[in-house]
Amino acid sequence: ILIKLKSGQIAALLPLTTAAYMGGFRGSSNESIVVRFERDAPTVKAGAVFGKVAVAIGDELRDVVAKVVLAARIIDSPSSESKAQVKPFGEEKTPPIGATSTNALAALDTFTKSGIRPYSFLIDDAWQDTKDFRIQSFGSMPSFLDGLNDLGELVKKAKEDFGVKQVGVWHTIQGYWCGVEPSKFIDKYKLVKVVKDGYPGPFEPEGYEYYIPHPDDVGRFFDDYYSIIASYGVSFTKVDNMASLDNLVSAREVLALEPTESLGPALPIPSLRIAYKGAIKAGAEKHFGSSEGGRVIWCMGMTPRMILGEQVGGGSGGRSVLRNSDDYYPNEPDSHRYHIFTNVVNAMFTSQLNLVPDLDM
Repeated sequence: ILIKLKSGQIAALLPLTTAAYMGGFRGSSNESIVVRFERDAPTVKAGAVFGKVAVAIGDELRDVVAKVVLAARIIDSPSSESKAQVKPFGEEKTPPIGATSTNALAALDTFTKSGIRPYSFLIDDAWQDTKDFRIQSFGSMPSFLDGLNDLGELVKKAKEDFGVKQVGVWHTIQGYWCGVEPSKFIDKYKLVKVVKDGYPGPFEPEGYEYYIPHPDDVGRFFDDYYSIIASYGVSFTKVDNMASLDNLVSAREVLALEPTESLGPALPIPSLRIAYKGAIKAGAEKHFGSSEGGRVIWCMGMTPRMILGEQVGGGSGGRSVLRNSDDYYPNEPDSHRYHIFTNVVNAMFTSQLNLVPDLDM
C-alpha cells in the first residue's frame, strides 16, 4: 500500500508472506485498513507466529517501491545474497513477440496476411477435452481440432506453415475450471473433493464442490499431462485460475465413488497450494526444460502466496512470467485505458520482483 504523507513524501508498506504465514491488508467496518496475517504451513507448531511489515519512505514513487521490496527481501532472508536488489524487468532485453487465441490456425492465418509472424503462439481456453467445466481426458476437443487427428498435427502446421517457433497451451491449475471428471481419473490418480468460498468462477456459487488430484498424486498427474503435450511439440503452458487455491475452505480425500461416495479425513489446504505449484514447476522443468523464462505463464495469481516469497528473494536468477492484470478485452474499447493504467501501476511493483509482468495483450 502507498501513502502520501503530510510532508509530501511517499511511504510504502508491504506485509511479508512466508512459508509460515500470508500477510495482507484488509478493510474494516470502521473504514480503516488493517494488516492481517494467516497461518499457512501445516507443519508449523502451535504457538505465536509474528508477522512482519516492510516499510520504506522516499520522494520518488518507483524508488520507494523498489526500496520496500528490497527491505522485504532483507527481512525475510537477512543474508548477504538477499541484499542484492533484483534488476527491474524493464532494463532487460524485450522478449520476441507472441500471440494467443482460442482459434489457433485461423488466427495465425490472419496474422500472416497482416505481415505479422509471431515467434510464439499460445492456444487459449477451448482446446481441451471437457464437459460441464471438468476435464475428461488429456486429449483435445474434436471440434477444436477441426478435422485434424490430434494436437500434434495442429502444432506441426503452426510451425511449418506459419513459422511459429514455440507453441504453448492453456489450462487451469486444477486441470480445468471445475477440476477433473472423477469417474474418468479415479482409477489412475488419488482425488480430493474440495469446497470453495465465494471466489468467482464460470458458474460456481459459494460452497460449490468439485474434484481435483490429491496432493500426493498431482505430481504424477501433471507429469503425465505434460509428457503427452510435449510429445505433440508443445513447449510451454499458461496456468490459469491460480488464486482459486487461496479460496478453498475444505478438502477431503475421495475413497470411493460407487456404490456411494465415500470421503476420508480432511486435508490441510496449504498442502494443496504447495503441491500444485511444485507439480507444475517440476513437470515443466522435466518436459519443457525449465519452469522460468516463459515456459510457464502463471495467470490470475495476484495473491501474496503466489507472487511473494521466492519471487521477492531473487530465486535462482531466472524469472517466472506472471499475469500482471485482469484479462484484456480487445473488442471492448472502453476497457483499454483502464487495462493500460492497471498494468502500469501493478508493474511498478511486480517488475521489482523476480517476475516478468505479462500484460495479456
